Amino acid sequence: MAIAVAAVLVVVHLVDPTGVAGTVAFLLAIAGSGVAAWRGVARSTPGYRRFALLLATAVTSSALGGVVHGVLAATAPTPPAVSPADVLWVAGYGAVVLALLTLLHREGRRRWDAEGMIDAAVAFVAALLVLVELVFPELLGDTSRPLVARLVSVLYPVLDTVLLALVVRLVMRHRSRHGATVAIGVTCWLLADFGLLLVAPGGTLGRLFSAGWLVGTVLLAASTHVREPSDPASTAGTPREVTRRRVAVGLVPVLVPVGVQLGSAATGHRPNLVLLAVATVLLLGLTYLRAARLVAAGQAARDRMASRERHSAALAANSSDAVLVLDDRARPIGDGRRLAEFLGIDEDGLRGGNLSALVHPDDAAEATAVFGRALERPGAVLETTLRVRRGDGRPRWLSARLVNLLGHADVRGVVVNLGDITDRKRAEEELERLAFHDALTGLPNRALFRDRLRHALDRTGRGAAGPTVIFLDLDGFKLVNDSLGHDAGDELLREAARRLAAAVRRTDTVGRLGGDEFAVLIERGEHPAADAVATAERILRALSAPVTLSGGHRVTLTASLGVAVGDRDSTAAGLLRDADVAMYRAKADGKGRWVVHEPGMRTSAAARLELEADLRDALAAGRLRLLYQPVLDLETGLAAGFEALLRWQHPRHGTLAPDVFMGIAEETGLIVPIGRWVLMEATRTAARWRQAPGVRRPFTMAVNVSARQLESPGLLNDVADALDASGLEASALVLEMTETMLVRDQAEAAERLHALRRLGVRIAIDDFGTGFSSLSHLRRFPADILKIDRSFIATITGDAEVPELVLGLLDLGRRLRLEIVAEGVETDVQRRWLRDHRCDLAQGALFAPPLPARDAEALLVPMTPTGLTPS
Repeated sequence: MAIAVAAVLVVVHLVDPTGVAGTVAFLLAIAGSGVAAWRGVARSTPGYRRFALLLATAVTSSALGGVVHGVLAATAPTPPAVSPADVLWVAGYGAVVLALLTLLHREGRRRWDAEGMIDAAVAFVAALLVLVELVFPELLGDTSRPLVARLVSVLYPVLDTVLLALVVRLVMRHRSRHGATVAIGVTCWLLADFGLLLVAPGGTLGRLFSAGWLVGTVLLAASTHVREPSDPASTAGTPREVTRRRVAVGLVPVLVPVGVQLGSAATGHRPNLVLLAVATVLLLGLTYLRAARLVAAGQAARDRMASRERHSAALAANSSDAVLVLDDRARPIGDGRRLAEFLGIDEDGLRGGNLSALVHPDDAAEATAVFGRALERPGAVLETTLRVRRGDGRPRWLSARLVNLLGHADVRGVVVNLGDITDRKRAEEELERLAFHDALTGLPNRALFRDRLRHALDRTGRGAAGPTVIFLDLDGFKLVNDSLGHDAGDELLREAARRLAAAVRRTDTVGRLGGDEFAVLIERGEHPAADAVATAERILRALSAPVTLSGGHRVTLTASLGVAVGDRDSTAAGLLRDADVAMYRAKADGKGRWVVHEPGMRTSAAARLELEADLRDALAAGRLRLLYQPVLDLETGLAAGFEALLRWQHPRHGTLAPDVFMGIAEETGLIVPIGRWVLMEATRTAARWRQAPGVRRPFTMAVNVSARQLESPGLLNDVADALDASGLEASALVLEMTETMLVRDQAEAAERLHALRRLGVRIAIDDFGTGFSSLSHLRRFPADILKIDRSFIATITGDAEVPELVLGLLDLGRRLRLEIVAEGVETDVQRRWLRDHRCDLAQGALFAPPLPARDAEALLVPMTPTGLTPS
């Protein structure tokens, strides 16, 4: 505010310099400048406090000098030639010099700036030459004035010359927002001093020069208002770009000696030729030194550019990708060495051929087709996957990304970026094998183990002993998992699997059924019971040795084993159940032991029968209820759907999860009426939510369908009735089936799924990768959604190793145009990784557990990701 007032007063003084208003305005402008300067000191940041303090001192000293001069001019009949005003003015000049040096030191970051010093030296020599030849003779030759007055008058241009050199140093070297105002203010002082010294103080020109001095004072006061930039890097002045204009400006001082000589000739003054010669040599030398440094800087820039080119070339040479440029006939152009190395062929093999000749014969048609599409769509990005044959004959999978840049002046070709995806393809090819094995231990999973058990039972002859199953559960595993963490638990499971595999015969099968449960299948033996006992003893001995985990913790493994010997009439489920019952008896007897199943143990199944009876009444008694777990859109963080999850509110046992009673429901057929109720309740809830105020975004409701339901002929009618009764759109209903249930009777399953699809509902393959499903099954069954099992998501740990299997599943889903849902997301690392790799949807404990209907509905109104994604 004070600066603005001072500017107005300057204008008033310029309009009426000698009147009362102009004089008052002059004095108020000076006073306002001083006030503004010291306010700037108070508000300046510590980094510029010294600069602002020196500049405020200069403004104050100069302002006091102006006041003293004005008072003497008004009161003294003849003002003295040298007065206290001169002392104050000279002190003001000195303070400005120190302020400029402080600013240069600050914005130069204490670095030696040779170019800036040369610029300042050139300006100083040129200005000093003009002073000595043209100004000093005028000032010192006036013998009518006292010698002291003449010396003081000479002191002003000398100080102006020093200021000029510093201003040139500041302006020529850096783009400094702090120094610009100072430079303009100092320039105003320079012009005012030279004008007042060489032109009479009176008259119009004298008043203008006096006003220029006042303007400079105001600008210097404004320069004290310095704030530290928010970006520390911006406090250092940015070096100016070396342009032709700047080079030309640097050469101007060389012309000063010629101008001085012409000026001397015009005024009749005889120039000092020796001085002119010395000044010319100095200016030429400084100019040459400046030019030499510019040349060196240019060479350094060219060296840096060459280094960057070599750096880029080295990166390209060692990159796992390659770039191929084709002409309009799909023929390679340019340097083919890198591409030949990438393909593993001779460079000569690239000459004379086109794109289709480079790829595998089976992919030649695809290569020709995608290239034709690229020619038709300039600038469009097209992607495909091709196989090529290396020089050693081995196939290699490449991802190809084509962009038509034939119209680009610097390219004039179709650019093809090639990436090696052979490893990913191999992972996809091995996916079918991995689907039958546990992801953590590599052992056969439950589905494969039961399949081998069924085959072993089928090979059992009449009257012969059947296969033996040993059901094994690690004792105290939950304590290890809870106390040492999941990583330690996983390591312990892997070690247990290794020891189990080493303790059995090569013909036996060791499988992981889930969690810390394992099973061993002994197919043949002359003495099945004795062989089973011997195997159980070996297992206990193998597991008993202490395990040292990677964290240094020593853990002693024990296990409870249940042994069940089958016969021709046994079933896989019954044999596993008998072994399971025997295992629980071993735990009850003290753990760390084995127990052979006996018929009398089946009485322990009485509790199971009681649970079955309670389950038959649960539906009619209204003890079943649904919870809803949200399925998140990873891009927006909003709920894109929900999965309905069944719970049983048992009158004695409390809330029971499905894994407690679903096996009973499946075996007894109760799953069909329960499933019908779940369909009705879930669709009715979803329809009600869709009509709720504030819900605008569509969402889906997923319902799990069991194998028994899928086999039931009434499933189609149950789904249609639920949709009709609720009024829910068919496309909003998702039916989830596990991959294992789809391969019992593939033809019937495919027919049922197609019938369901004709209703308009969507089909999801749940827990993909954990059962019998293969890539061919995905092509056969009409699936819309692929749900990646939590066991695969658990492999995403944030380590440098990329989970190739998950990448393969994501790529497989995208290629089959399936919507992808990641199950069991528990960490933010997993969420970010899945989002970065273009996974569509996710659900898991990280976002929300299964929720009651009211809490789940709250996630839709308002439609925000609040509470669903971590901050």
